[in-house]
Amino acid sequence: MKALLFFIMSMLVSVAGMAQKPKFNIEADLQRLDSVVVNRANYDRQKQQNINLIKRSMGAYVTPMERYNYFKRLYDEKHLFIPI
Repeated sequence: MKALLFFIMSMLVSVAGMAQKPKFNIEADLQRLDSVVVNRANYDRQKQQNINLIKRSMGAYVTPMERYNYFKRLYDEKHLFIPI
């Protein structure tokens, strides 16, 4: 009896959670994607500026931990891409 009650309650919670999910809007997603593609040159330029700024700050790091953090920031800037 407890197992049945637990099952029913868990099903109600799952259905309630699914009802709160936002609707999928492909048109809005495609427009956002188009915007990213159109602005690609701006993103590339900004990314290169950030990389150059990080590289100019290299001389200030002395300890191994500071050097590690420098190289991690440089790696993250070069390899991660989050335009929006």
